[in-house]
Amino acid sequence: MKVKKNIHCYDIEGTPYLLPVGQGIMDHEPCLSTNAVGKLIWEGLERGESEREILDDLMREFEATEEERPILKADMDAFISVLHQHSFFETPWREPRRGDDQVALIGPLTVRYHMPEALYKAYFLPFAPGTAASFSADAKNASCGGDAGSAELAKSPVDQTVTFCDHRPFQKPNGMVLVRSNEVLIMETEDSYVILPLLSKFIHEIQCSKDGHEAFVFGKWEESSACLEECFSALRFPFLLLVQAKGLSVMHSASLLYEGKAWLFSGHSGSGKSTHVGLWNSTFQTPWINGDLNLLGTENGQAVCYGIPWCGTSGISTPGRFPLGGITFLKQAPYDKVTHITGDAFALAVAQRMITPNWTAAQMQQSITAAERICPLICGFRLECTKDPSAAIAMKAAIDQALSR
Repeated sequence: MKVKKNIHCYDIEGTPYLLPVGQGIMDHEPCLSTNAVGKLIWEGLERGESEREILDDLMREFEATEEERPILKADMDAFISVLHQHSFFETPWREPRRGDDQVALIGPLTVRYHMPEALYKAYFLPFAPGTAASFSADAKNASCGGDAGSAELAKSPVDQTVTFCDHRPFQKPNGMVLVRSNEVLIMETEDSYVILPLLSKFIHEIQCSKDGHEAFVFGKWEESSACLEECFSALRFPFLLLVQAKGLSVMHSASLLYEGKAWLFSGHSGSGKSTHVGLWNSTFQTPWINGDLNLLGTENGQAVCYGIPWCGTSGISTPGRFPLGGITFLKQAPYDKVTHITGDAFALAVAQRMITPNWTAAQMQQSITAAERICPLICGFRLECTKDPSAAIAMKAAIDQALSR
């Protein structure tokens, strides 16, 4: 049992009182008067002692005999019962599960969602068990398993459970602020991350266990396109934490399928990654995989790209599992020029374009490690380019040359 950190014991005119402070006052926690026995029990609970250890403390403090132990134990049990009645103990930050129970197979990860059916149908149906199939003949050759793989994944243990709660959180854990901007505030508590989307109309708060195994999204539900979009966007936070916990990463990039492999194009906002992939599609009829984000990992010494539901404003999201051919970093220019990039420069560029959390030094190291694991297995390019078809032609020639080696 852990007592709440926002409840403290104070002596007022010789009488011990348990009083709320900080968030406890904001949450209207009650106050409670006690006596010397209650004060000792509370102090033992604050130290994290077991009930047996607290009882031993009471025996020593009051020089009680073994015959008096049952009396002290009854006093202790009664006081602890009162503490429970006043909710002075920390309870798990998890909430009861609500909403429809749906499963999504996203790459190698199995996520169970408890959410309104409309939200699941709007974004996750292509990733439902039995439907997360390859999307073209090229993809079928590149993908590993198709429907059979999906069926196998459906039987695997759930990697994450996410529950949408149509109310504000009953508990409001506070912690060390890791990230703060005009749009979001992210805190770290002892066992969870708390994300507050400051500009959201529908999302109040997101709470996620540090291992990414369980998350709760608190919001105000209505069946409108604006609510659907905000809720779907909020679900990305717990997914990214899960991805990182599993040794995977998500990269900000647009992707296409060529020669049975996924090719990613990344760059700062406005660099033209979607435009460039669109040029490939119109010039060479290469299929898109995702217009904005790609899940990356390795399997049996091979770099792999997985389709995920989140795709920015592109609206292009395709399930599948594809060998990763390479990553290209784009920069606008009045000419088309392709150069190879390798080693630490390549790994750094990849790590910096990952959107998996880099809120702490340890998380940044995880991003670097993931990049170092992937980069030696794939091709790396820089492309200074125009927005003309000539850019896609030049890039394709560089990839063809690399594939021929």
